[in-house]
Parts: sequence; C-alpha cells; structure tokens
Amino acid sequence: MGGLLNVRGERGIRCPVVDGNLRPQNLLVVPTLHSLYALACVRAEPQLAVPVLTKALRDPNSTVRFVACVALAKLGEEAKQAVPHLLDALEDPDREVRHLAIYALRSLDPEAAAKAGVQ
Repeated sequence: MGGLLNVRGERGIRCPVVDGNLRPQNLLVVPTLHSLYALACVRAEPQLAVPVLTKALRDPNSTVRFVACVALAKLGEEAKQAVPHLLDALEDPDREVRHLAIYALRSLDPEAAAKAGVQ
C-alpha cells in the first residue's frame, strides 16, 4: 500500500490522504473513502487530488468509485481534467456510480455532459 500524504487545504488545514497506490485488497476501504472525500472538502491542491480521484474511478470497489465521483463533483471546475475519466464512468456496471458520474460531469463541464447526451 502507498503511504499517506499530508496536504494543506485552502485554510491551512492539514489532512492525511491516501496516495495514488490504492489497493482493493486493503482492509482500509473506509479510511480510503474518508481520505478521498477529504481531498475535495478541503479543496486540497487539485493537481494532487484529481489524479488520485481519477484512479479511484477504476477501483474494483463500487463504493470507492461512488465516493470518487462525489469528490470530483465537489471540486467542480478545478477537476476538469477528470472529464474523460467521468465519461468512461458513464459505462460503470454500478447504476449508482453511473448516476454520480453524470452529476460530477455536469458539475465539472456542462458542455461535455451535453455532448455526451447526459440529460
């Protein structure tokens, strides 16, 4: 498993977050979920947060993918580089993940959502 990173939010809050080496076999799914969501809540350096969140969109655990969509939506336009990954998530086998991918896509890039036929 990867280590923990400390990132500083816009108000100087330090928050431990899981780095980009997410592993589905870890018994740390709940802390991982909290870490993913914390990335968006503190608006921690998007250039660090977005790659971790986009990698989480490919996690075998649907709950991890779900939370990654929510976190990306919360980051909004700061996470615009995740649009291609969210477009892929529109084909996710889990219905809830697909719905959250639509929500995130609308939040990040309404024009890309419209081009993808997202209602």
